[in-house]
Amino acid sequence: KNYYWPGVQEPSSAEEIAALAPALRELGFERVLYGSDYPVFDPREHLRFLAERCGLRTDELERLRLQRCSALARLRPTD
Repeated sequence: KNYYWPGVQEPSSAEEIAALAPALRELGFERVLYGSDYPVFDPREHLRFLAERCGLRTDELERLRLQRCSALARLRPTD
């Protein structure tokens, strides 16, 4: 089952920050599509936040940033 979280902003409470990385790990990064409001917001700042405040590792950030987009790029339209 998919879950949609319209992360309009970064998690703000200590509880949200503490819960985000474990929730992403449990859900599985292959099921997460990361997006941003670039150029309004810089995605590098959000990724830095996820690393520094939420505790995502470098390999997890790469999976979050690239894995799902790569999978979507391989989709072919159907008639």
